[in-house]
Amino acid sequence: MVPSEFLENFQKQWNKMLNSNQENLLEDVSLYFSEDEFLKKCAYKKTVEKARGKIEKREYWQTDDISWLSQKKEWADERRSS
Repeated sequence: MVPSEFLENFQKQWNKMLNSNQENLLEDVSLYFSEDEFLKKCAYKKTVEKARGKIEKREYWQTDDISWLSQKKEWADERRSS
C-alpha cells in the first residue's frame, strides 16, 4: 500500500499542475494508487540518494494502463479535434 505521506506529497505536486478541465484527475490517480491490487500491476522503483546533507528516499510507481481514468474519453475526443 502507498504510504499516506506519498499521497499527500503527490497531491501537493498535482494540485500545482492541474487546471480546471482536469479537476477529477487528482482524485482518480489518488484512488488508483491507493489500491494494492493496482499497485501490484505497476512498475516500481525506489531510489536512495544523499543530497544537501540528507538522505532522500523516493519511490515511484508507473503504469501505462489508463482504463480506470474517468476522463479518458474526453481526452481522446480532444486529441482528435486538435
